[in-house]
Amino acid sequence: MIRRTLAALLLTLSAAAAADQPYEQVFAGYNGPDSSITAYFQDEQSFRASWVATALQPHELNEVLSKVRFGSQMLVVSAVGGRKAVTGVRLGSVDRHDNALSVLVLVGVADTHCPGPRPDSYPFVIGVVDKPETFDEMLSYFHQNFPDECKAVRSGSPAQERPNNSFKPTPLRGAA
Repeated sequence: MIRRTLAALLLTLSAAAAADQPYEQVFAGYNGPDSSITAYFQDEQSFRASWVATALQPHELNEVLSKVRFGSQMLVVSAVGGRKAVTGVRLGSVDRHDNALSVLVLVGVADTHCPGPRPDSYPFVIGVVDKPETFDEMLSYFHQNFPDECKAVRSGSPAQERPNNSFKPTPLRGAA
């Protein structure tokens, strides 16, 4: 009972925050990198050169890119790393703190009493965010599990790193 109440509270808080925030989730995947990373992309070229391009099918990549206007917006990608029994993942909030961003990702996980396999998954989300006038750094990110009863679980394999090691985002200072 307490777990359900906590999950409902987290979802309600994230929904309330989403109503006031200038961001939109445009993709959720389950084959991200095997460790946590949050990155931002201010141009199409750096996004296509990143690990995200190895995790998306070509039509998914094009669909994500069609939803962003890089002049006034940027993409934020937050990967959770390896988890078991993931039922879903969503962008809970993106908050501004002066010229930096703080990202919350909510990860649904099947309760321990649920029957069936508990496969590995590598969840990540992609969001479109209004670009601050100057953008100094990614302030922080939070990945929060919540019990998601016995919903169907998702499996995935870790994304492959690009030869140029673009798992690590290049610091981008100032609006382009």
